[in-house]
Amino acid sequence: MKPSKYTFFTSLLCASGLSAGLCFCVMTSFAVPADGLSLVCACILAALLFSALLLLPKSWIWLLAMAALAGGGLYILRAQLIESISALVAAVTQQYSEAIPGIQTVHLTDTSGMDATLILILIAALYALLCSWTVMRSESLVYLLVLTLPVLALCLIILQTPPAAWAILLVVGVLALLLLTQLLRARQAGEGNRLALLLAAPLALLVGLLAVLFPSDTYDRA
Repeated sequence: MKPSKYTFFTSLLCASGLSAGLCFCVMTSFAVPADGLSLVCACILAALLFSALLLLPKSWIWLLAMAALAGGGLYILRAQLIESISALVAAVTQQYSEAIPGIQTVHLTDTSGMDATLILILIAALYALLCSWTVMRSESLVYLLVLTLPVLALCLIILQTPPAAWAILLVVGVLALLLLTQLLRARQAGEGNRLALLLAAPLALLVGLLAVLFPSDTYDRA
């Protein structure tokens, strides 16, 4: 699939929306301590970066360079990364332990005063890369769908703490947008991505309306 003038904006829109939606699904479903504003900024910046890099010739070289820089940064911040992972694991397993007998809360380290912002930023970056690659280079949505479903399943197994409606609808909306335009984008990238951008506004209005009509705080478990 050759990039068109619409491809960059479609990739930016979908990658930022999908990565943010997935991360906030986890945050809101398990009350994960994290900085929401930093996470939103990271999702947008990651989508912007990967969408731009994939437009460049021999983009795999740039992606390898980014991976090397990210690896070096994570090595320097390895202590903070372990604390962030522990905060995420503890928040998720705590909800599971309360809902399913036999499961215990897992504490990799002392999580008091810690948050999961760093690991969520890393997860957001990986999903932004996957989504950007799918929009700009791949003719199939299989890998994106397969790797997105486990995150949604993690948040929807325990219905006592459902994710925020707007977050899950954002994920579903982005996937629906890509599914609706995938055939046309695979055949004519320019027209397919143009259609995706045209459908984005009405789809966003629909997602917003559904989030207002069915807020998660009104959920009453049977």
